[in-house]
Amino acid sequence: MEHYEIVQLSKHLTDFYLANISFSANKGDIIGLIGKNGVGKTTLLNALAGIERADFGQILVDGKVAKRTFFTTEVDYLPDKLDLYDYLTLQENIDFVLKVRELENDETKRYLAELLVELELADQLKTRLKDLSKGMRQKFNFIVTILHRSKLLLLDEPFDGLDPKQIMVLKNYSGN
Repeated sequence: MEHYEIVQLSKHLTDFYLANISFSANKGDIIGLIGKNGVGKTTLLNALAGIERADFGQILVDGKVAKRTFFTTEVDYLPDKLDLYDYLTLQENIDFVLKVRELENDETKRYLAELLVELELADQLKTRLKDLSKGMRQKFNFIVTILHRSKLLLLDEPFDGLDPKQIMVLKNYSGN
């Protein structure tokens, strides 16, 4: 069983200090971060994803300090703004992500096809990313984020721009 523990994580930024954040979670747990804009939710997620280093504290996985490889192989992170290639089609972006993340296998391609149908994007593969609505773009970003099916999924404002039906679909896939 995977057990994650955040111990006194702290990060100093120019205009604020994220101080002594501690919590734990087990595999399958869903944790939400609630707070005003600018209080450090995204900074905390960036630290948990290994994008920013904390100034102090530890991230433990099954009681051991998480190594750098954990962040690159076991964490999927959808930031509040994912920057893929606007001028490429969805299919071209997918091909790029599959190649870069070394996911060019039949199992991933079947999962991708399922996600595209469930999230109503299967008929948009020839559309350039920049031509999608905010909600459709968010669904696409979610799809390319979860393709790796890592142990830990971090989502920053994942429902922004989505309708209630699509929120339910994303919630179902977030828990798998």
